[in-house]
Amino acid sequence: SDAGLSYVENFVQSVFDVAEAKGKTILVAGDGRYYNQEAMRRIFGVAGGNGVKQVYVPQHGIMSTPACSAFIRSVPSCCGGLVLTASHNPGGPDADFGLKYNSGRGQPADEAFTDAVYERTRAISEYGMAEGSDDVDVSAPPGTSYTVGQTTVTIVDPYDAYLDALRGCFDMGKLREFVDDPRVKVLFDGMHGAGGPFARRVLVGELGVDEESL
Repeated sequence: SDAGLSYVENFVQSVFDVAEAKGKTILVAGDGRYYNQEAMRRIFGVAGGNGVKQVYVPQHGIMSTPACSAFIRSVPSCCGGLVLTASHNPGGPDADFGLKYNSGRGQPADEAFTDAVYERTRAISEYGMAEGSDDVDVSAPPGTSYTVGQTTVTIVDPYDAYLDALRGCFDMGKLREFVDDPRVKVLFDGMHGAGGPFARRVLVGELGVDEESL
């Protein structure tokens, strides 16, 4: 395949080669900006063509980077995640698309891994691709699964693992008491990233902050 015409497929194939992803579990998530859904379909196809056992994708495909990290850590079998975000390695017509790999502890891949991926991209001559990725509806209810080649693609709740991580770090009851104080004013600006829906779920849904604060 032509690397210029199939950047996503070639890059993902190189990541899978370095990560030895056959038979493993990965997360695929993004910030919802340019090209996310199309890129996800291509990633599902490459996963199916490479024998990745399980792909988890958040409902609607959107998950903030901290939530991706929390999810990867929460699933013992998950070897990492492909995160589509323009906040890192921006590309696309208006620098509004990007793609990176987070490793098994949820952290960005280290330099040794990214160097190996780069070298693999220089040597790659083909990529695996399975049919069926167009059938995946990322807006389907959590728990819905699809089969793409040798891979099961499962829709998951985007918030659960993140909220569990926050509850393990903070006393949510004390925070609710704090923001309930009329002297406390909260203002959140999501800056057009994936953090907006997560702020609403945490600040409004969990802590009871006024919706007008977002």
